[in-house]
Amino acid sequence: MTKYDKVIKKYGSMTQILQTMEECGELVVVLNHYLRGRADVKAVMKELVDVQIMIDQMKELFDLMDATMFSTSYNKRVRELMEECDD
Repeated sequence: MTKYDKVIKKYGSMTQILQTMEECGELVVVLNHYLRGRADVKAVMKELVDVQIMIDQMKELFDLMDATMFSTSYNKRVRELMEECDD
């Protein structure tokens, strides 16, 4: 049993996918509030933590926790981003 299997089993895949979407939306809102001076770094951190937990759950749900393909894709995208900054 993996780290979040218990949560995914209790609430179901669809619910956790929807929860991920909700948490991402809350992060968008708090970042907007931060830019307008209506939220502080602590509020941003709380939402980032919530989103990271949901991302970890999605990686488990889609069987990507130890997948070389995910790691390779992630590292490739980071390299591309760094190259974009060098231009």
